[in-house]
Amino acid sequence: MIQLTVERFRRFVRMANTWVLARKEHMGHVASQLPQVPKGNIVSEPFISKQTALSIVTAVFRIARQDPNAVAIVAPSDHFIEGAKVFIKQISAAVAVAEKREAIVTFGIEPTWPSPEYGYIERAGELSDAKEVYHTSRFVEKPPERVARRYLRQGTYLWNSGIYIFSVKVFLKLLATYQPAMYSVLEKIMGASSGNTPLHEARIRRALSTLEDVP
Repeated sequence: MIQLTVERFRRFVRMANTWVLARKEHMGHVASQLPQVPKGNIVSEPFISKQTALSIVTAVFRIARQDPNAVAIVAPSDHFIEGAKVFIKQISAAVAVAEKREAIVTFGIEPTWPSPEYGYIERAGELSDAKEVYHTSRFVEKPPERVARRYLRQGTYLWNSGIYIFSVKVFLKLLATYQPAMYSVLEKIMGASSGNTPLHEARIRRALSTLEDVP
């Protein structure tokens, strides 16, 4: 499935701009499955026990070192998506919104049953200048089934796909506002040097070990 994910995004993202995050013990296997991805772009997640946010944040800092004006797409590696043409059209629309607005764009999936295994997104009003793009009211992490049933009846809740699109500049600006401690630590280590300067992984891990988990 990770091969399918990389190939899906290959339609509009060059391999030189494709980054893969993996646990340290999986690095060799992932590299063997994705020979088309530059080896330096397959990096180990900073921690196993910590939440996904730290891995995404460190990846965004890596991208910013190479291209501070980039638009990033964060996607899980285990999605099966039918209708590739529709998906590509939607991704292109999301990139356009992310470039135009100072916002993070996410994908919601119409729920087909009241699953307690997925996170939910409550959508609000539609954007005035973008069709089928909505404001977000809130995120709910894996509610009980009785609550999920109520969400389905309301019709305004979507499954959280885990796909996010954003301008790197906007992301780092929001990080500095809402997670200043995390931003300060990583900006000092990763943001102060150019993309040609080697990163010291052990130093990054030591610095991040002082931070709390962020979902």
